[in-house]
Amino acid sequence: MVEDIYSREKKHREELTKRMELAESESTELADKLRANVMKLEHMKFTYENKVQTLQSELDNAILNLQDRTSELNRIEGNNVKNMERIAELDNLLSDSQKVVNDMDRKLKATEEKNSKLNEQVDFISRLFGSVDEADLDSEKVREIAHKFK
Repeated sequence: MVEDIYSREKKHREELTKRMELAESESTELADKLRANVMKLEHMKFTYENKVQTLQSELDNAILNLQDRTSELNRIEGNNVKNMERIAELDNLLSDSQKVVNDMDRKLKATEEKNSKLNEQVDFISRLFGSVDEADLDSEKVREIAHKFK
């Protein structure tokens, strides 16, 4: 019976030894896989950190570009306001000039009418003097005729 217990105990130890060896070999494999996974994760971390740095640099550049474009847009809008003010100023000048031109047109028409009347008077006087031929003129009659044309 002692032998039997001893034999079972020996078998039990052998099984435990085999299980321990198996566990150790599995543990070694798992440790190797774990190390490989850790290396992969470290490589992925390095890759993603580089990508994040690249994206941050691109974002910083985009922000600077946006600031430059915003400044340019503000400058253009300022110029646009100045140009609109200048256009309004020129419109006012054009309107004033148009008023002056219209006034001058009225004055020109009035002057043309006066000129036309004067031409008629000169023609009449010329015909009058031409028909009289060195005769004495009655100055009262000439004044009377001239008074009609006023």
